[in-house]
Amino acid sequence: MHQFKVGMKFEAIDPFNPSHICVVTVIKVLRFNYFVLGVDSLATYFVCHANSTNIFRCGWALSYNLQLHPPRGII
Repeated sequence: MHQFKVGMKFEAIDPFNPSHICVVTVIKVLRFNYFVLGVDSLATYFVCHANSTNIFRCGWALSYNLQLHPPRGII
């Protein structure tokens, strides 16, 4: 069983720009293992399922030497 909570941070493929990996925050937890993610560097939101292959633990991009687009306000 998945235990997603509001405020949790992840790295994810940006659904609006699939060539970017960005920092996302759980904004709202929904039923049936769905939740709303907010892209930290933009004012955009999307719904995701707990079994999605497009969300990753923090540090994932670094471990694969991929560029992470940081949250808004961070260099």
